[in-house]
Amino acid sequence: MFRRFFIVGAQRSATTYLASLLDAHFQIEMAKPLLPEPKFFHADLLYKRGIRFYNSHFFQHKPGTLIRGEKSVCYSESEIAAQRIKKYYPSAKIIFILRDPVERAISNYWYTKKQGLEMLPIEEALKKGMQNRPYNKTEISINPFNYLERGLYLRSIFMCEKYFPRQSINIVIYEDMITNPQVFRDLCSFLRVDTQFVPANMNTRVHASEGEIITPKEVKECLYSYFYEHNKRLSEYLSIDVSKWWSVEMGSN
Repeated sequence: MFRRFFIVGAQRSATTYLASLLDAHFQIEMAKPLLPEPKFFHADLLYKRGIRFYNSHFFQHKPGTLIRGEKSVCYSESEIAAQRIKKYYPSAKIIFILRDPVERAISNYWYTKKQGLEMLPIEEALKKGMQNRPYNKTEISINPFNYLERGLYLRSIFMCEKYFPRQSINIVIYEDMITNPQVFRDLCSFLRVDTQFVPANMNTRVHASEGEIITPKEVKECLYSYFYEHNKRLSEYLSIDVSKWWSVEMGSN
């Protein structure tokens, strides 16, 4: 029986990049494809096909594998997915990547617009905040317009902690991961695989947004104000340093 881990979010925070790094590791097998994501534990029709289908359909029995992983960012917003993972893999490791929620929200907007789902200008779309905007739930797994709510990371973390102990949950800061190779080594240690392995695709962009325009200053200022108190609570609760997010807010970027 393979050990298991799940990269659950946050969307637009280099989750695909991290999955590609881990997939290159000789002791790790990631569920395929990386895109579109499996979403097995969230999608009712897939889940009804059973856990044997999951293991035979999304994994190719990579030689030397010690641990199997999956990256589906909808899981961070799906309590039913957490319940289902807990049922089959109660000892699973859970990985979050947290990005400056302002930059994450802006990236989310442009990605949604690129997909042809967003028709509003960025100022109007973000001002709508957490309004319940309609979307096609038969074709889209999670609300593509949750630009603000998706950046309230404690909600997702608290939900996961209902099903998995804190020591089984690893929090990665996006800005650290893309600049410091030690973050990847620490993650390998968390997953109990060889920490000396260096992926050939380290520092190679995957699924990144292209062609985004400059966001108006007043929009960013409103977003930083919106997330400020939440970021403070997040930092205190997890005992992590997210001061780099605040330094952007105060004008160093």
